Amino acid sequence: MPSLPALERCIGRDAAVDELAAAIAREPPTYTLVVGAPGIGKSTALLAALHRPEVAARFGERRFLARLDAATDAESAVAALAAALDIAPGPDLRERALLHLAERPAALALDDIDTAWNSFDMAEVELLFTQLSRVPGLSLVAAVRGFLRPRHVAWSRTVEIHPLDPAQAEEMFCSIAGEAHRGRPELAELLAQLSGIPLAIALLSRSARGADLPALLTAWEARGIALLEPDGEPADRLRSWRASLELTIQSPLGAEGYNHRMLSLLGVLPEGITRSDLAAFVDGLGSSVASGVAGVRLATFAGDRVRMPAPVRAYVAAAYPPSTEDLEEAMDRYGWLADELGPLAGHPGGADAVARLNAEASNLDAMIQRGLQRADASRWIDAAVALTRFACFSGNAPPSLFERALTAARRAGDARREAACLESLGDIAMARSRHEAATARFEDALPLYRKLDERKHAAHCIRSLGAIALARSQHEEATARFEEALGLYREVGSVPGEAGCIHHLGRVAVRRSWYAEASARFDEALRLYRKAGSVLGEAHCIEGLGDIAFQRSRYQKASERYEEARLLYRKVGNLRAVGRCIEALGDIAQRRRDGSAARDRYAEALACYRQIPDPFLIGSAHRRLAAIAAEPASRQAHLEAAAASWRGIGRVDLVALIDRELAGSGEPR
Repeated sequence: MPSLPALERCIGRDAAVDELAAAIAREPPTYTLVVGAPGIGKSTALLAALHRPEVAARFGERRFLARLDAATDAESAVAALAAALDIAPGPDLRERALLHLAERPAALALDDIDTAWNSFDMAEVELLFTQLSRVPGLSLVAAVRGFLRPRHVAWSRTVEIHPLDPAQAEEMFCSIAGEAHRGRPELAELLAQLSGIPLAIALLSRSARGADLPALLTAWEARGIALLEPDGEPADRLRSWRASLELTIQSPLGAEGYNHRMLSLLGVLPEGITRSDLAAFVDGLGSSVASGVAGVRLATFAGDRVRMPAPVRAYVAAAYPPSTEDLEEAMDRYGWLADELGPLAGHPGGADAVARLNAEASNLDAMIQRGLQRADASRWIDAAVALTRFACFSGNAPPSLFERALTAARRAGDARREAACLESLGDIAMARSRHEAATARFEDALPLYRKLDERKHAAHCIRSLGAIALARSQHEEATARFEEALGLYREVGSVPGEAGCIHHLGRVAVRRSWYAEASARFDEALRLYRKAGSVLGEAHCIEGLGDIAFQRSRYQKASERYEEARLLYRKVGNLRAVGRCIEALGDIAQRRRDGSAARDRYAEALACYRQIPDPFLIGSAHRRLAAIAAEPASRQAHLEAAAASWRGIGRVDLVALIDRELAGSGEPR
């Protein structure tokens, strides 16, 4: 039997190895299957179990491991078995092997039985397994990649090997690459790409011995899974990611035509495919075909979808790209989702739309990015722009998508779409409190819209510039912008646009403590929003009325307004505004000297902001939590977290304020 490998590949396998060892050592003998994805550590778990003291005590030197990964039929499987038993080649090899095993009690582990069992010689291979199961005193365990099991053997149990969790993955990596890497943020980022698959972690960690982690991360971003291939070593399944995967992909079950089509599609869809969407793919056979791919453990069903582990997907995407027809089908599907659901954010049903798009965010990005590379990318520029409100409300659409859409529009000389992309980038930057970037985008879009006589969109840019001025307490400029935009909205008959400007003028009045004017503005805007059926606008006005009540110390009325607005915001999927209302309820609790309630509200608001994420509001919530922290260490931790959030968006003014507070020269306000 081979010696036990280094601890590096046994980490995180104690429970599975315990279960396997107990099964092997049991009397009377049992027959156990070990299942799991490629590279998950089945071979190591088998070998570790054979080396456990209870197994060694029961079987002594009668412990055998036969590797069948190269066996393509019953004859080659028998040859591999005989080699493991140290039986010389020659006539009657199967009979001699069976007799050797029957001499006295023994433990036999068959590793990677898939290739031989799924071959044209399946019946003869199954006969071999049946004969082994009938050997007196033989404890039999076999590792298989799929969920199907050889027939005619009374398999008593199945042990599944699962991916490593993040702590186990780090432990394994550092046991190989060295302790200097432990706890490094670059390591966490690298390991997140490997989906807890031990073989991939082991192969990458060997590249990290004596290496600089940032450099390794850069190399991973450039070369990806190429780093998991051996340099001058034999490319077998234990030393090569490609070899390990190809053993499954090229198996008869994996190589079946429809399975290959689904395999290729899953390779280009980072989030996988929902069960409800599967029927739309592979000529309507997606559901059954996906089960086949999952059956050989190249993908897994988790929750409502089937997806590939990241390192498997990276290999498949490069080696097995989908056909033109299948790719077009996938692109059309996700392009339609962007077109139909993206604009719903902020409207009734928006919460469901945002949730659906959140689940597909990486797929949407992958498919639209492909479309943007085409000579005629107009349909995909529109799909990107359709996701603007979703990006603003969820924070789950990368600005790079919109940047590439802008590049495609400029490449095509399409001024209208160029302006739309600039406007989208401005909206997203403003939603993420990046006011400098937002200002630049709106100012670039505005002359294009004016040249195109797109007064409604021009008004949106002007109003947004006013909102940025208001955020900077530039009240005169903000008022002028809102008045200018209001005129344009009235010219084109946009009631929601008109209401939005009036609402913002009410915000200016609140900042100036002109509460009577602010209340009148909010009431007027509320009437217009309700006329237009804008639930989001209605919530904005109700929140504004809550702010007035709060400033006037009418806390019960303010609480009612914030709760009402919060429900409306949640209905349309505006998580940022939900958090803002919760934070305001925390402010009310603090004014009422209810520190426990205030702390709970601020923590709840912080959780909302982290989901988006919005660095400005995350910093704001941390600063509020610092203000009511009972312990100095807790106060300092929140202040440092606030500074880190604001530093990330270039708010040096706020970071300087935090620095003063940390130095003890001021208290959070």
